[in-house]
Amino acid sequence: ALLASAWHQSVWQMVSRRAMDAPRRLFYLNRLIWPDLDRYIDTSAAIYAEYPSRWRHWGLVLQGRRLLYLEILYLRPDEDSAPSGPLKTPSRPLYAPALRRACLNSPLVLIARALQYLVASRFTVEQLCRTLTPLQSLRHLEIHQTWSVDPIDWTTLLDHGRWPNLEVLRIWCRR
Repeated sequence: ALLASAWHQSVWQMVSRRAMDAPRRLFYLNRLIWPDLDRYIDTSAAIYAEYPSRWRHWGLVLQGRRLLYLEILYLRPDEDSAPSGPLKTPSRPLYAPALRRACLNSPLVLIARALQYLVASRFTVEQLCRTLTPLQSLRHLEIHQTWSVDPIDWTTLLDHGRWPNLEVLRIWCRR
């Protein structure tokens, strides 16, 4: 809890030293130096980048990592400076066996056997298929702002997943 309240660089460094090897909850705020936070990604329990945090393609930052302690991934930064159009697809998945909740606004493939809650924004249809296929424990799935030139066949897209416990499915389409 102390790490989450460290909003200034000097406080973050002091509290981080005292936390030693404990998994951290990282809050990407524009006031902190992000490379200092990035050093702790691999041992973090939660990563948050909410508005007004500046834009970053988190899928590229997290691809190929093994985040064994990660339980929450909430990546919804300010999209005003985000590139327009589809985003690059990460080449490697994120392995996060303890991840339970994820909100993403850039494409990322997850190997997360415990994931129950997913909000995916700004994915192409192909990226959604790659993301949804390995997930089997979802209870809540929301899809926002899907990039597609052609009409989307949602039945075919959703056929890429097997979620016997799915309770909530929300698809937000643009007008």
